[in-house]
Amino acid sequence: MLPPRRPRYYYGWTIMVVSFITGGFTAGLAIWAPSVLVLPMREALGWSLTDFFWAFSIRAMVAAFIAPITGPWLDKRGGARVLGSVGVVLMGISLMGSGLIGKIGVLDAIDVRYQFYFFFGVIGAAAFTGSGFIIANAVLPKWFIRKRGRAMGIASMGTGLGPMAFPALALLFINSMGWREAWVALGIICIVVQLPFMLLVRTRPEDMGLLPDGVAALDEPTADEGVRRPVEHSVTRHQALRMPVFWVVVAAIMLASTGFQGFQPNWVPYIQEIGFSDSLAVTGVAVYGLFSGATRGVWGLLAERFAIRNLLMVQMTLTAASIVILIYAVNPTMVMAYMVIAGMTMGGFFILQPLLVASYFGRGHLGSVSTAIMPFNTMAGAVAPLLVSSLHDARGDYTLAFSLTIVVWLAAAAVIFASRPPAPVGLAQDAAAR
Repeated sequence: MLPPRRPRYYYGWTIMVVSFITGGFTAGLAIWAPSVLVLPMREALGWSLTDFFWAFSIRAMVAAFIAPITGPWLDKRGGARVLGSVGVVLMGISLMGSGLIGKIGVLDAIDVRYQFYFFFGVIGAAAFTGSGFIIANAVLPKWFIRKRGRAMGIASMGTGLGPMAFPALALLFINSMGWREAWVALGIICIVVQLPFMLLVRTRPEDMGLLPDGVAALDEPTADEGVRRPVEHSVTRHQALRMPVFWVVVAAIMLASTGFQGFQPNWVPYIQEIGFSDSLAVTGVAVYGLFSGATRGVWGLLAERFAIRNLLMVQMTLTAASIVILIYAVNPTMVMAYMVIAGMTMGGFFILQPLLVASYFGRGHLGSVSTAIMPFNTMAGAVAPLLVSSLHDARGDYTLAFSLTIVVWLAAAAVIFASRPPAPVGLAQDAAAR
């Protein structure tokens, strides 16, 4: 019997490209561009740092509520494409609305801060549940098993486009048009560029008559089926919630989220505050993005050879140690050195975390399982920006806040050490998920 014919082109690589591009836009528009807009908005509106970062916390809290509801859509045929397309449009509306706060007549009776919280926080949260992050973490892993590490590593490199491109783009718009027009321009770019890519998304290979990794078409017989057609265990959301290891993973992700979601958006204000220029801050973030993106493919390949849990422990410990450099930075060289090291270490979390979840709980119900983690993840992210900004406003500097960030990353490493891969709960051989 002839061996099965492989598809000439495996569509999973298209999903990888979509994840690469939309992940970069999500990171840039949700985190990095707003970090450059902090200073001009504070000066124009008289806000404190806490006033601004309340919007980030509201977005996280609302996303925590929405994600488990929308998550099962990511496991349905066509659901990921619909959710991603709607998410892009809502993200564009969120950004444009953030620039128009105080200028929308029907909202005149509402304090301008609450208008910002509504657009960036509430509408932004609804957008996030269909963002490039979600596609990369809950849809792309369905297309690969053996090559999952490299596929997700390459896709995750796109997230590095966020800090590389969007702070500079936002600063260009601010200097040439003003902060309001910068928000609007970013919103338009968000929709125009991302929407065509989201329309290419397909939920899983079986929807197109394919198998993971493109090994063979479903209707082609194979003599060595057990070797050529990869099979893995998959657990439902209900089964995952009953596993102790699920809650250990949740705890580790919560700690890590606390360690970056309040920390990274404050890099630009911190660098400006300790006396360096806007251009150094933006360049430093771009350098972080370059090294973060470039090394994620390496982390992904390592994940195909070594235990992901062990790699996460190393990544978290190195990330904690590197923050000391930023706290004691006294010249541009130290700032840049930190950004290089942070890119190589912290960037690994964004590829290793979804790989760990996919490897522990399988791909069949990954949308439901991964979004069951999101409420805990995003609630930690909701607290972190307020914690950092409140400590800054109370003390007048970032030293204590950044020192606590070190402790949180070390705690995350200790918790992930306690996780062990779960025993298979039956072999839900992806037909059950079709």
